Amino acid sequence: MLAPAGESPARLLALQALVGPRPDSWQDRLWEYEQCTFVSGRVTTRRLAQWFKGGEQPFALGTVRTTIDFTENTGYTKIHVPSLARYNSAQLDWPSFRHTPGLADQSHFNAPQNYLVGPGSAPSFPTFGGAFNAFFYDDYAISGVANSPQLNVSINVVDNRARIRRVRVKPASIDVWLGGTKVRGALLELNGVEHRTVVEIEKPRVVIPLPDGLPSDAWVWLKSGSEWLDFRPLNQWGGTLSPDVEIELPRDPAAELSYLATIGEGQFLEYKERLPDTNDQKRKVFKTVVAFANGAGGTLVFGIEDETKAIKGLSGSVSVERRRLTDMVRDLISPPPRVSIDAGDVDGRHLLVLRVHSSPGTVYGLILDRNKPEYYVRRDGTTFYAHPSEMEAIGDAGAEGRRR
Repeated sequence: MLAPAGESPARLLALQALVGPRPDSWQDRLWEYEQCTFVSGRVTTRRLAQWFKGGEQPFALGTVRTTIDFTENTGYTKIHVPSLARYNSAQLDWPSFRHTPGLADQSHFNAPQNYLVGPGSAPSFPTFGGAFNAFFYDDYAISGVANSPQLNVSINVVDNRARIRRVRVKPASIDVWLGGTKVRGALLELNGVEHRTVVEIEKPRVVIPLPDGLPSDAWVWLKSGSEWLDFRPLNQWGGTLSPDVEIELPRDPAAELSYLATIGEGQFLEYKERLPDTNDQKRKVFKTVVAFANGAGGTLVFGIEDETKAIKGLSGSVSVERRRLTDMVRDLISPPPRVSIDAGDVDGRHLLVLRVHSSPGTVYGLILDRNKPEYYVRRDGTTFYAHPSEMEAIGDAGAEGRRR
């Protein structure tokens, strides 16, 4: 993203780059406004490296021309991101290294206060923040978007040395499928409270025995020396499991419920104090259910106050509330998503747990008005209206899965 050319020359304000396979959602496009310009495209790794060579370098992407300079930056950071990272704006199948160098020209940029009206096919936005999120993250929601997003430079370099492809946890063993150019000879570590072990990798599938069952707070680490190459938590860390982790163990509902009630809300977990009654209350609850169903799934726990996280419990008959929740899921969401509903007690207070399962390729809508279905997605722990491109991507994911 660049500031207007009137600055002589236009100044680079924000940049995101990926060295590796391009995500399906990334497209070559140009949005030009009077206040700023957004541009995306493909360049060779040689040209990308040239931009970071040092000193003022020419920057050209599509028809956009300016200069770029990283020589004076002092805020450079580099972090290692695992495969399928939920907190990454571009979820990648491989681990990656995220570089965030600072620009030499850090002079202040005043975010445009006027509407950004795009000529031709470029979309228009009431706020600069809305345009920024739409271009960089394909998030076209406007409500609640800050007008001054963080402007920075981020380069993700795909690390194809080794990755975890699939994990299956069984009562007596863990099966781990691996891939990568240097996975042979690396180590696979299971680390838990009651049991720990390390296995040297000889084949793309590793079986780790569990003599006493799966230990609590268990993680698997793919590592080489003191460096991790990839990892997976096996304990719903952050409120969910990675989509490539399968758990085939006898369930302990009481322990699961206590864990969900104390872990705190996140991308795949929300608390609600009670079941909804009015249409406004139903929208607030079931738009999240729809977003979970349109994404990777998620969990709602009823009986916990969502602001204070205090366990209040549900009043009245739990069996009646459970039937009412089942009816609302069936009546308010089309098509009905795959869900499971459990009931249990924490500290003597009754709770209901609604687990929403992912169904790639199916688009779910909230039906409060039969003539106006509403579609939602989940981003960074918040529910947003779905953009048509996101709904199309959901359908494309299902088609791709069927081809496989």
